[in-house]
Amino acid sequence: MAYTYGYPRIPGQYRATYRLKVADNTVDVPVFSLNVDDWVMHPVRGVPKLPNPTLVVKATDFAQPHVYQDFTIPFEHADQGFLGVNCRYLGGVEGWWDKVTLELVEPWSKERLLEHYAGFAPPENLTRTKDDSLDLLLIRGLFNRHYRLDEAVAKIPGPVKATSAYTTYHPQHDTQLAGFQLDWEPLFQQDVLVLANVETRGLGLGQVRMIEEWVKQGGGLVILGGLVTLGQNWNMDRGWPEFLPVELNGPWEIRRCQPPVAFAAPPPGSPLAGVAWGVAPVVLYRHLVRAKPGATLLLSGTHDEPLLVGHSVGQGRVVVFTGTVLGEPPEGGMAFWEAPIWPEILAKAIRWAANAS
Repeated sequence: MAYTYGYPRIPGQYRATYRLKVADNTVDVPVFSLNVDDWVMHPVRGVPKLPNPTLVVKATDFAQPHVYQDFTIPFEHADQGFLGVNCRYLGGVEGWWDKVTLELVEPWSKERLLEHYAGFAPPENLTRTKDDSLDLLLIRGLFNRHYRLDEAVAKIPGPVKATSAYTTYHPQHDTQLAGFQLDWEPLFQQDVLVLANVETRGLGLGQVRMIEEWVKQGGGLVILGGLVTLGQNWNMDRGWPEFLPVELNGPWEIRRCQPPVAFAAPPPGSPLAGVAWGVAPVVLYRHLVRAKPGATLLLSGTHDEPLLVGHSVGQGRVVVFTGTVLGEPPEGGMAFWEAPIWPEILAKAIRWAANAS
């Protein structure tokens, strides 16, 4: 058996072309078994494995001996996992495998992807658990220390139970969380989920819909902008746009702010009202996105740039910070993540997402 791997990132219909030859094409015996197996390391309940076909090639299927010939197999791949590309030698006559080529024939439509997840549903009798403490899950992505999450948590009043999970990405496993299992029961024990520049492109539609359902049932979601989230490189292209408070602008929506965008005074009624700073913190690179109609602007730039945007989704809330921890401030300026007031701003955003303020 010869085996290799493929890592397509686009859900769709594909074609595998194997280049094979045999020493004798006159014997009616099977020589090769070919298949492309779709592997999902962490399947979502209710979503079936894709039934890709297997092709058995006989010696008599070759037009000539000792001449390479192409054999093709159609297959499908969804939005998670990887491909196991297999060529099994069955004997009979001597044979050779030279190479295999994988080609995208047609991307799946949005409707086809939804059809793949048609069996997706929460477990029966699943409800959010609620106690006296604020259960806070901090998912730490690229550059997460700059966001000063721990300082923000320390400023949240009342009992807080904070759990950290660190992201890893591998094409076989997609985006994984070290320290937390992203599944229905563990998620529904949390009150607020903070995604600090998390590589969300590696989360499948089933996981995204799980988070959406949790928000609708009263969860609070805070998303902090960065290189690997929101619309940058289509990271939140699947499932997310339906429940975010901003309209994404992918694939390259992060732009340098010229000049830097300074924090404006919080608007009346904002949970940040009463928060004051001396030198206004600045954002140097941000996601060029727009707030959706009806969204709440918790914090804007001095020229009405939407920086901290929230809205309600069912019984829960979603907050997006559109700044990033990129760039260096001009002389005399202060990057927002270095500002003494930033942890308090983030703490209040978390409390607002939790519907606690």
